[in-house]
Amino acid sequence: MDLLRINNFNYNVDRMIGDVKSLTDLYGSSLGDVLQTTALASDPIAGPLHGLTEVRVLQKEEECPDTEEIDYGRLRFVKECMKIEELLDRLELLRQGKFRTSKHEFLSNQSPGFSDMFNPSGHDPSQWAGRTFEVSGIGHQLEPGPLLHPTLPSFGNTYDALAWFFKIEPFRQACNVCRGQIQIFIPNYLVRIEEITKSDKTLSVTVRSKLPWNDIRYKVVASSWHRQEPHEISPDGSEARIELSLEPIQLSVWILSDKFGLMDFHLESEHGNDGRRPCLLPKRERGQVGAQVLPNEIGLERTSAEILVPGVIRQIWANRDVINKRMVEKFDTKLFQVHEERVFGDLPIECTNEEQFTSGAQTLACLVDWMNVSGLKSLVPEPAEPGSVNILSAFLAKEYPKADPRITSNFRRIMTIRKKYPTHRDTSEVVAALRSLVGSYPPKGWHVAWLKLLESYLEALTLIRDALLE
Repeated sequence: MDLLRINNFNYNVDRMIGDVKSLTDLYGSSLGDVLQTTALASDPIAGPLHGLTEVRVLQKEEECPDTEEIDYGRLRFVKECMKIEELLDRLELLRQGKFRTSKHEFLSNQSPGFSDMFNPSGHDPSQWAGRTFEVSGIGHQLEPGPLLHPTLPSFGNTYDALAWFFKIEPFRQACNVCRGQIQIFIPNYLVRIEEITKSDKTLSVTVRSKLPWNDIRYKVVASSWHRQEPHEISPDGSEARIELSLEPIQLSVWILSDKFGLMDFHLESEHGNDGRRPCLLPKRERGQVGAQVLPNEIGLERTSAEILVPGVIRQIWANRDVINKRMVEKFDTKLFQVHEERVFGDLPIECTNEEQFTSGAQTLACLVDWMNVSGLKSLVPEPAEPGSVNILSAFLAKEYPKADPRITSNFRRIMTIRKKYPTHRDTSEVVAALRSLVGSYPPKGWHVAWLKLLESYLEALTLIRDALLE
């Protein structure tokens, strides 16, 4: 596997199992037992159904918790320990569309999807950096609503119960509670960023390492609006100081090893950072979404766009949650489906070429397409032309006639650009859509085109949210 890639999407089960085995072999001396935490839904006829699983490989010296099972009736939590070999045996069942706990085996009625992402330290589900492999489509969507019990802790909704048992705060409803999702986290227990501080223009990076210092190096890029300043450091101790000549609004710190690849990283812009570390750079409130985020953006290098992308993606998930909550309050139905949102994995952060842009556009178009059409049909007559955007347009025309037309125009442009998938079909329709997005075709940078496409989707969400909150 490519140890320097942050994200990988849309591959098959053979590759996923092979990559998990390769990574556990690579980190072998630092890895211990495996902790599997599973939430099961209960069906009176079918019995226990798989809902959500988190698998985490522990440190070699870390003690694995005792097996635990908590039964709420409609929802059951199971926590169990195993060896890495047992984990690999359970993953082999995915070839047959199956997965299991120690007591139950589950069969999926759809083809699973596979992806992975490298998470920085200080990021769920661990304080260590590492790679999370995700399997979508193995099981059943967990039922929302209060979870009550006469003796066990009671919760106002399923998400709070999941946060309590899985020890994930905050629990992201739109992404963590997907039908049949399995997350397998393999940490890098060898190297991590302990602390990053900034005083005036001096950046200090403190790293904990079990590797010799000559086996790792740091790459730092500080960016202002008009200039980038790269630094490469070969450390000789736990702390390295970098003197910057500019006051950055974007910062990236990468910890790399020739043998182990990407070990940890820190990305930050003036809008936030990727993880839970204290922010180093001055922050400003994002004003107009999609407007003047990257002045002179074509002149910037790829890293600048990638630093902004995580913040945009976080706002996308947050706005979808707000919209669904408001729709339930006002119309007793959600606007967006959540149970299949990560069949293709999370929205990619990096976009270096046309192929990655095309794949990302397909993922984004799926989010547009996966609206709660049946719920909207209960509110408005079905339009003559089928399609999720058309029925959304009918709903807005009826309930919010003053809603901004950019909502549907942005969604329609995304659906047009998706037509490049799976081959690069540069039809006149696609070319016109891309020109309206970035001003030229081909774009002068696919990374900027990807950022603009994400921002156009976020802009539409923001306008829907604002209409619902009026």
